[in-house]
Amino acid sequence: MYGKQHLSEQPELQEYLSLSMSKLSNKVVRQTDRFVIVEATDAHHLLQELTVPALALKGKEDYVPISDAIPYTKVEGGHVSPLEVPKAVFEMIQKVRDL
Repeated sequence: MYGKQHLSEQPELQEYLSLSMSKLSNKVVRQTDRFVIVEATDAHHLLQELTVPALALKGKEDYVPISDAIPYTKVEGGHVSPLEVPKAVFEMIQKVRDL
């Protein structure tokens, strides 16, 4: 979930993930895995149907594919970019706000 570089520079991120996940029951973890990973529905086609301006942000090591339907910016990190590069994410939020 985290980029390798950020885990080596900020080992506390792994602790943060472990702590937050430890608060979930086994049932909730299994349900989440089923809905988000095993039975996930590809919603890329919905991006083609957007009728509002949009921008996307993707971590360079993120495994989730990105669509060319909307402009996107790659930042360092993985799937949890707000924890890895909060400044870059904040700047992206400002860009979206200014659309």
